[in-house]
Amino acid sequence: MQSKSPEQEVDQPHLTDLVRKALDRPALQITDWKVHPLHGGMEWDSAVFRFHGEARDGGESLPWSLILKQVKPSEKASDQGGIWYWKREALAYRSGMLHHLPGGNVSAPTCFEVQERPDGSVWMWLEDIKDDISSPWPLEQYGVIARHLGQFNGSYLVGEAFPPEPWVTRNWLRMYVENAAKAIAFIHGNLKHPLIQRMYPGIVRAQILSIWEERARM
Repeated sequence: MQSKSPEQEVDQPHLTDLVRKALDRPALQITDWKVHPLHGGMEWDSAVFRFHGEARDGGESLPWSLILKQVKPSEKASDQGGIWYWKREALAYRSGMLHHLPGGNVSAPTCFEVQERPDGSVWMWLEDIKDDISSPWPLEQYGVIARHLGQFNGSYLVGEAFPPEPWVTRNWLRMYVENAAKAIAFIHGNLKHPLIQRMYPGIVRAQILSIWEERARM
């Protein structure tokens, strides 16, 4: 049986409750709504949608939008401490840890609801984040983001307690790098293959293998 689309599964009373939370308007009523798919998320077999439309509160007309992120369970991503654990984001929202992130400059979108679905998947209803920066972003903006992420991560090196939950990954970067071992071995064993030479031209192959040898120190 073909699964239903999000607009077929979501009913208006439930969506109205979510929009009321998002806009902090307890008497609001939705007058119309649409759904558009966005790019898939990073988790295994996930999908992201934007719900948006108009609502009325008394005599006032209000635009609204919400993000729905659907994540399905996967045996390949079932290790709680692994780099790809499929349920990590939902558990992080439920735990409350994303409400007060250290560093002072990083915040998570507000999560209005986490739903456990009958098929075992998880739905997260999130704040629709929009920025006022021109697209594409200028290079300087990436520098600002890098600094803020550094301040966030560095907080755990100067006294911030690391979350004890088993689904918070330890040594994530080291595990992520080691996950490339099979691909590196393939490159090393097929240096003269036309596909490898085309993908990694010139000295790039040698540079990749050299960096790989130094990965533990780095």
